Amino acid sequence: MAKRTAEDAAQTRANILGKAKALFATKGYASTSAREISAAAGVTVGAMFHHFESKLALFQNVFEELELEMDAHAKAASRPELGLSVLDAFLAGVRISLDFAERPDFHRIVFIEAPAVFGEEKWREVDARLGLKTVMAGTRALIAAGHIAEQPVKPIAILLMGAMNAAGFALARGEDGVDKDALVGALRLLILGGNQASS
Repeated sequence: MAKRTAEDAAQTRANILGKAKALFATKGYASTSAREISAAAGVTVGAMFHHFESKLALFQNVFEELELEMDAHAKAASRPELGLSVLDAFLAGVRISLDFAERPDFHRIVFIEAPAVFGEEKWREVDARLGLKTVMAGTRALIAAGHIAEQPVKPIAILLMGAMNAAGFALARGEDGVDKDALVGALRLLILGGNQASS
């Protein structure tokens, strides 16, 4: 019985997260009330706050779940058994991150709502905590393959992650003359020092 209760609790929590994500993605954080989320999930507000201490905590969980989903897909797209070169594997992961930037729920929650809700500093802190480790692993592989000169990994990974975030924001804003192919191609050239033939 205890196991069933734990499973039920996990299912209820996942349901609340799913309903909250849908509402935050369509209405935004400020325009979505805790009562609306609880009603959509079919639970009381009190029951919802048993799983999440506040609407802000719930939003952070939704944000982190989306970031981790994107990270998992990026890792899957760049896994060694696919037979890609180190550079192409890294760029495949980048392309996945840009695919997510264009996905309506990710676009709205991660690139529009989260910076406004958390503030830019907090947003960058959470984003780095969730994604920097993966980018650092990719950077190590690029250095080992000779695409980037031997040097400390973290500063380069921070710069690459900053470029990827800027690309995501550009797609989220719908900037003219910017698309995924152009952005991935530009990052390839930056990694290769402008020499396409080095790939």
